[in-house]
Amino acid sequence: MPLQAEPVGVRTLPTAAFELVAPQVHETAGVTESRTPLALAQTLALKGHPAIQEATAQAVTAGYGVLRSQARHLPSVGLQTGSPLGGGGGTGASQGVNVTLNLWSGGSMTAQTRQNQALFDAHRQRLFASCLDTADGVADAYVATLRADALERQAETHLARLDELLHMVREIALVDRGRRSDIDAVQARRETARAAQLDVASQAQQSRHGLRRIVGSEIEPTPDGLAAWAAQGLSDTLTQAQQDALGASATLRAAALERQSAEQAIVAARAARWPLLNVVAAHTRERQDGTARTDSRVVLQTQWAAFNGGQDHLAEQASAQGLVVADSRIEDLQRALRQEVAKIWEARQLAGAREQLAPLQLRAVQAVLETHTELFRLGRRSVLDLLTATQEVHHAQVAAVDAAHERLLQDIRLANVTGLGLARLNLEPQHPCGAGAAPLPPSGLPFPLPKW
Repeated sequence: MPLQAEPVGVRTLPTAAFELVAPQVHETAGVTESRTPLALAQTLALKGHPAIQEATAQAVTAGYGVLRSQARHLPSVGLQTGSPLGGGGGTGASQGVNVTLNLWSGGSMTAQTRQNQALFDAHRQRLFASCLDTADGVADAYVATLRADALERQAETHLARLDELLHMVREIALVDRGRRSDIDAVQARRETARAAQLDVASQAQQSRHGLRRIVGSEIEPTPDGLAAWAAQGLSDTLTQAQQDALGASATLRAAALERQSAEQAIVAARAARWPLLNVVAAHTRERQDGTARTDSRVVLQTQWAAFNGGQDHLAEQASAQGLVVADSRIEDLQRALRQEVAKIWEARQLAGAREQLAPLQLRAVQAVLETHTELFRLGRRSVLDLLTATQEVHHAQVAAVDAAHERLLQDIRLANVTGLGLARLNLEPQHPCGAGAAPLPPSGLPFPLPKW
């Protein structure tokens, strides 16, 4: 269901509406990319998220500002009527109509229109940014839920391994009564593992509730094909990733549009020093003592503020400072974006290295566990050695789960920050006037703006 403004009369306000369409199925490098549960969860969250609704409302408000400034280029029509209130003995009444059209404003009106249009476009980009922020939040909750589920399974596996060990120790104690104390040691460790398993299960349940709260509906996370889907199309180098992020950042584009708005504010402030030329066409009809008289005239009006206390100069200086603020903001956003990409890249590389080492570490500790188990049966290893080896296997499995899910999360974050997130969601700007409407010209009016 698209996010769009309510219709205003016959014409819909040009808002930054989005059509939320799930990704289409297609083959890429042997991986079938379809409407993954993550993409579905992000799509559902975008439909009703308060941040998206707020950003849409702000874009609609800015759109009204554009229409209001555009309407100033149209002629204004006024009606007037009058009748005597008495005291003069007259019985006359008058009616009239006048049409006023601005001929020349020194470029002030055009600059104000362009200023509001730039602000409106900036709000559209901020709506894009809100979509990405929401998608990032969904991805974090989704991966956290997958990680919690995997850790819950590992805790259950560890508990089952301790049950097997307890069974083995009891069998040995039936033959060798001197080793009955080993049963108490294994049972104590099992109780500790059982408490830890309950904590992990509680955390997994909380993660699922958090994901449901963000998405707004029930969804079952699944890791099937998600790692390959997340890694598709990512930048090969840090420099390339930073360049892609700078080019795809909706927040940075919004700041650039706000700078354009500040430039137009300077133009409008300078144009305010020039006179305004208006053409006024008036037609009046007056009836006095049974006699009707009509009067039609066209008047060229000139309005020029010869002295206003320096307000135009102060307005220009304030607008110039606004341009400085916009430039500083763009520079700050660029620096912050490069740092963010570098941070994601470093975390992704570290998680990838841990992910590669995890199987080697797991095989090593599993080999140690097997050796200790055989030696324990022969009475050449204590139960504490066997419990330590079992715990090391569990730690290695947990480390492998953490590394895999951390790499997955950083891949998704890198995809979003470099502009792949919206493409994967098929989230594109809908036509400003809604589906099926004729395109608006750049000015938003059915005729070009004057070049004055």
